[in-house]
Amino acid sequence: MDKDWSIKILDKELMLRNLDEILKIESDTSDLLGISYGVPWKEDSFLSERDMKWELSTISFDKNNVTGFLINSRFDGNKSHAHRGAMITTLPSDEKKKIFRYLYAKLDEQAKRNGIIYRTATVPLDNISTQKFYLNEGWLELNKKEVEEFILQKNIDGSVIEPNIMLDRVVPPGDPNKSKIYKYVY
Repeated sequence: MDKDWSIKILDKELMLRNLDEILKIESDTSDLLGISYGVPWKEDSFLSERDMKWELSTISFDKNNVTGFLINSRFDGNKSHAHRGAMITTLPSDEKKKIFRYLYAKLDEQAKRNGIIYRTATVPLDNISTQKFYLNEGWLELNKKEVEEFILQKNIDGSVIEPNIMLDRVVPPGDPNKSKIYKYVY
């Protein structure tokens, strides 16, 4: 691994210990990307309990400083979903991609250990860079039927408005309401 990076499982203890840095990264990312990232999560969103969140989330450090995080949880028994991911905004794009690969690699180890068969992510329609990253990393776009199943499994008040575009009818003001859905199969 480059520099002095380390990747760890983001359990609740690590979250509490590094919450200020995580909130700063979250706020900076939202400021930088605007609607393509959405309104920054607050402390309660990061500390909320979700099925296997503390086993399936990851965090990266350079020395002792947080450089990024990936918040995931389990749904529908054997699937995981990437809820949130961000890096410090001052990193060059190629370094961010590298760290995200490491974060996902650590997540993959945990997911396989826990019988997860695939992971999903919703990507705002105008977040083209993340869509390209996922496609280059082997993620697949869900088709219309799969998006409809995803909406049911995740209990989202949404609909499919194009083959792989979900309209979420209940989002906070300032959050994107149209997203593409991707999955990565193990």
